[in-house]
Amino acid sequence: MDYSYGMVRVEIRSKSSGIHLGHVFNDGPNGKPRYCINATVLEFVPNLDT
Repeated sequence: MDYSYGMVRVEIRSKSSGIHLGHVFNDGPNGKPRYCINATVLEFVPNLDT
């Protein structure tokens, strides 16, 4: 749990390297979680099957 900035949130970390990926908040649509992933950790790979 991360309690910084006056919020309660769950930190997401990489299983393989342990780096910080983002947070999960409990205020998503229809009572579901909202995932906030840092763009710098995403790698977009072209779909070559199209």
